[in-house]
Amino acid sequence: MASDRVVIIGYGRVGALVGDMLKRHDIPFVAIDEAVDIVAARRDEGVDIYWGSATRRELLLACGVAQARAVVVTVQNPRAAEEIVLLAHEARADMTIVARARDADHATRLYEAAPLTRYPKRSRRVCNSPRPCSSTLACRWASSSPRFTKSATNIASS
Repeated sequence: MASDRVVIIGYGRVGALVGDMLKRHDIPFVAIDEAVDIVAARRDEGVDIYWGSATRRELLLACGVAQARAVVVTVQNPRAAEEIVLLAHEARADMTIVARARDADHATRLYEAAPLTRYPKRSRRVCNSPRPCSSTLACRWASSSPRFTKSATNIASS
């Protein structure tokens, strides 16, 4: 069911790490990426992934963003990330949105696009899971700024 899934937007290096973390915790997800080669390779690996621009509202809705448990935005383009966060927030204002920020200024713009907690790219990452995580991206993300601090494990309990 779509309401049990997390939508990962951008399935490059960071998105794949998020996907690995979610798999380790048995949290279903669907991914979206603009790179045809990434989509083809990940589909061959069994990842539920779709090709297209997540800045298109229709694609986000078709992938279940309005019913998702959370959205994770890992795209590198700052303007695209802001647009995606805004579209996801418009689809469902109470949803958890975790977005990759380039720096503190970008994190502020993401926060203004949808007033939810964001994580700057330079956040310190530590895992508090009872299950070991092999990736550097883990279950509890902490930042030096209290404005951007929130447990990612809330996704699991949503």
